[in-house]
Amino acid sequence: MEALADGARMAVNMLSELNPHGLNWNIRVCISRMWEFCDKDTGNIKHLDLVIVDEKNNAMYVEIPPEEISQLKNHLNEGKIVDIKRFLVQKTKNIHKVFPKYVFNLIPFSEIKQHAGLTNRFPDVIGYVAAVSNIARAKFGHGKFQPKRTIILKNERGQQVRVSLLGPRALEFDADKVYNEGQRTPIITIFVGTLAKTLGAEKTLVLSGSSACCWYINEDILAIHEFYARYKLSLMGSDDTYELEFVLFNKKAEQLVGKSVDKLLNINDKNFIPAEITGLIG
Repeated sequence: MEALADGARMAVNMLSELNPHGLNWNIRVCISRMWEFCDKDTGNIKHLDLVIVDEKNNAMYVEIPPEEISQLKNHLNEGKIVDIKRFLVQKTKNIHKVFPKYVFNLIPFSEIKQHAGLTNRFPDVIGYVAAVSNIARAKFGHGKFQPKRTIILKNERGQQVRVSLLGPRALEFDADKVYNEGQRTPIITIFVGTLAKTLGAEKTLVLSGSSACCWYINEDILAIHEFYARYKLSLMGSDDTYELEFVLFNKKAEQLVGKSVDKLLNINDKNFIPAEITGLIG
């Protein structure tokens, strides 16, 4: 395999054209994601993994063997456009999932349990960050300790799921920045590439995030804008001189309305505006 960063334009193949029978493939793609896949016991890198996307929004998984990593890694960065040639194409492995351009396929919290224990499913979820733990040390594999950070993620109904970031991902999550920004605005986050697990005798549902996991925090992404719109309560206040919009979130909105979002949705049809909210308009 050969990667040429920002190389001259050549006759290229779309990812949809690739098959295991050809050899002289040339592709021009954007690197959507990149991570190191490591042995959980030794920590040694087994291969470098990529998700690439072409100009027609086709996506494909790429695996670079360890003997090629030192030569190629310096040319590869997330978001970079590269030309790649001289590579082999194989049928998809069952343990990998092809991701869309923005590398997420959101599922509701109610469906997470269906993915528990499955290593060929990587749930992607969206919610607002309700709490973030400090870094802890937890034992994994054969007695090896790794950093661990826990995030409590809630949906617009107030239902929550625990996200456990492990190893380098725990260190990379900027808890201080999240806390500081959270004082001004809700932290709407998409977690991608997690594994659903049940822990302990109580079968507590947890999303585990290791090397393949990433996240998007308050990004300019349609799914985040849509969640933000559902999560807030927007009111217009006016007097004889001026009109101003007030936007309330979470507990402040609940205090004003007198009922939680979850309770209102359970009482009313989701497309019906509850009387508790219409009563505020006037």
